Amino acid sequence: MAKLGNIFNKEEIKKEEQHPRRTIKWIHYSKLKTNPDQYCPARDKEEIESLADLIEAAGEVIENLSVSKSDTDEYRIIAGHKRCEACRLLVEERGLKQFEFLPCIVNNVSVVQESFRVLASNGYHTKKPYELMHEITEMERLLREHPEEFPTSLQKGRMVERLSKKMGIARATVQEYQQISRNLLPEAMEKFKEGEIEKSAALTLARLPEKCRRK
Repeated sequence: MAKLGNIFNKEEIKKEEQHPRRTIKWIHYSKLKTNPDQYCPARDKEEIESLADLIEAAGEVIENLSVSKSDTDEYRIIAGHKRCEACRLLVEERGLKQFEFLPCIVNNVSVVQESFRVLASNGYHTKKPYELMHEITEMERLLREHPEEFPTSLQKGRMVERLSKKMGIARATVQEYQQISRNLLPEAMEKFKEGEIEKSAALTLARLPEKCRRK
């Protein structure tokens, strides 16, 4: 018969495995680098200034950044790009040195999982149509090239249905953005990225015969 002490120990181990402890590492903002997969930058400096005002008023960065090790003493940001920029502003423009170190959780994950986490970290932001298209395109690439990194339920079936399920977006919407991504010519894509043309116009252009698209 198992001893009660052993049973409790196993329960504690199980809880520990399910909820591993996270160690916060304080990292200087100059050692935190923009992730190449990041696609939702601040709209303008005012957005960063507003965030800096909130951090200054709170006296600290309340939410930890999520990062991964990229070099001996440098880290790639997974989540927290704007918080890092806000602290950079506080230090370099307002002279508030107390904000030069940011609380970070260092993640030891694969390149694929890191890319996915960057996508996930932007999931709650209000995105421009181009950014949503980028998110769908990148998620499709990850699912096609690295299916083993995702749950079994996302490894089978039509891609449009898998994307719809994973991202919580209607299948018709996924298909529209796929058409834009695959068929829009570079010049029109740049205008779409800059917000000079709306999604409806981009979709109309993407659906034109190739000869018409090139005119």
